[in-house]
Amino acid sequence: MTPEQVRDSLIKIAEDTAALLDIDGWKDEVSLAQGCSAGVEFGYTYAAPPADSVRLAEARKVAEYWRSLGMETRVNSENDPVVFGSGGPIQSISFSTGPGMYDVSGTSLCVPGEPDDYR
Repeated sequence: MTPEQVRDSLIKIAEDTAALLDIDGWKDEVSLAQGCSAGVEFGYTYAAPPADSVRLAEARKVAEYWRSLGMETRVNSENDPVVFGSGGPIQSISFSTGPGMYDVSGTSLCVPGEPDDYR
């Protein structure tokens, strides 16, 4: 895959994850290129104010979606639930329900390329 493809895949998964939830106000918080063992990988964070909802149910919905993409998932259900995913079309991703902010943060696959070309 090209650097553009892995970057776009990560952004699409983050935005599709957000679309599963009935929450308004999602915004790009961070999008960056960084070096890795094979060349370049991308980090991305998509965030929104938290909703008045059943956070554990939303975390489970996110985990189910990520499993459908071939990822391994783990849900930490204590306090503010967090979902961790890895594998499949990305290196890693998480969905946090708080406190104070919902966010989807991930790292793309590492592919040949130069990080400076994408900064």
